[in-house]
Amino acid sequence: SMGVADANAALPSPEELDAILGGLLVPDNATIKAAEERLKQISKIPRSTPAIIERASQSASPQVRQLAAVIARRKCVRHWGMVGEEEQTRIKGMLLHMIAHEPEHLVRRSVADLLSAIAKLALPVGQWPDLMQYLFECSQSQHGEHREA
Repeated sequence: SMGVADANAALPSPEELDAILGGLLVPDNATIKAAEERLKQISKIPRSTPAIIERASQSASPQVRQLAAVIARRKCVRHWGMVGEEEQTRIKGMLLHMIAHEPEHLVRRSVADLLSAIAKLALPVGQWPDLMQYLFECSQSQHGEHREA
């Protein structure tokens, strides 16, 4: 069960989050270990979900964007039910925007995986009725533009 301390723990700033995620990408075991430890703490905070997904959308580094999407899927999606409805709506919009506008193929794939993980949680409770239609339209319309897939 979540302690109040966990729920109210401070989230790192976007810049700090980028630095922590970047720490997982350096060829140095000590740095990687420290970054993993820090992420473990952060991912216990339900509000880390939108914060990490935001890095997948907004980080300047494609490697950090991809990693943020992967980590959000592995660690944060389990908090989905604890994320408020307004925030859920914002995240869903953000993910759809990312799928449509992310220039890097690998990042887009990781975002698509994250999207489907969230959809598995949201769809059964009827939280995202228009998603399937949207994804279908995307898959139809983007073939020309995203042929490198």
